[in-house]
Amino acid sequence: MTSVDIKEKSNDVTTGGGGNNNLDNFRGGGGGGDDSNDKNKTQPKEKKSSPMLFLLFAIIPIVMFFGAIIFVYIVREMGKAWKPISMPSAVVSSTLVLIISSFTLEIARSALKNKLLEKFKRWVMISTVLGIAFFTSQLVAWKQLMAKGVYMEATNPHATFFYILTGVHALHLLGGLLGLSYILLGAIYYRFTAEKRAAVDVATGYWHFMDVLWIVLFVLLFVWK
Repeated sequence: MTSVDIKEKSNDVTTGGGGNNNLDNFRGGGGGGDDSNDKNKTQPKEKKSSPMLFLLFAIIPIVMFFGAIIFVYIVREMGKAWKPISMPSAVVSSTLVLIISSFTLEIARSALKNKLLEKFKRWVMISTVLGIAFFTSQLVAWKQLMAKGVYMEATNPHATFFYILTGVHALHLLGGLLGLSYILLGAIYYRFTAEKRAAVDVATGYWHFMDVLWIVLFVLLFVWK
């Protein structure tokens, strides 16, 4: 083999090595481009279900139901056969009890947010007792009317609407009492924390709604003319 052939082969080897290095550099550049593209890709956001959204869906049909009864009440009240009844004394006390229970429930929720679990448990218990007291006072109000001979009858539409509106409200309030009982049980066994309180927020929101609804009924039945 001549010296010229040896030089040509060595040049071929050098050129091939350079070609591979250039190819590696090209691949490396492409890899860098892929990384930048990956960074630019938007990550899908996780959807979180809101407990208050669930509460809203629960409240809407209740509002529609009571709205329909209230509309019929107002139309009927304009008639000549309307005879207003006197307000039972138990209605006033029950209204005050229900309003106070909303405040105590807010104190309980605030205590939970501040991680005061014993205080939370104590105020939830007070709120539950007040809720039971309100329900009991409603039964007392019915008993007071019946003692005066006031019943549900076609000739006494005001009394009829009183029994219907307060009775339906009491049924929905039972749902709130079940919610408070669940919260109280969880508070006793320390199942709720400042970070894990969705059920507490829902139960509190529903109870406040029952409170506002009762005030509307109270004004409608005995204040608004």
